[in-house]
Amino acid sequence: MAPTPSSMIAINSLTSKDIGRWVVYQPDRDCRVRGRLKSWTEDSILVVYGLTRWEDFAGLTAMHPAMYTAMHTDPEKLDFDS
Repeated sequence: MAPTPSSMIAINSLTSKDIGRWVVYQPDRDCRVRGRLKSWTEDSILVVYGLTRWEDFAGLTAMHPAMYTAMHTDPEKLDFDS
């Protein structure tokens, strides 16, 4: 099931504590992609996709921040993974 407007991620409510949280991008009901929230802009959320473990992101990002390329993602199709 695709996220509804009430479950989408509101950019204005994000804080530094949200960096690294698992999120789910679901552009339609047949596609569901999991990633880690890296940062955000005024109109999109940057997500790193393709990670399997948090250590892959947290441990290496401090040493090599450019190592992970994040994709701009529409917050209306993004929700926090439970």
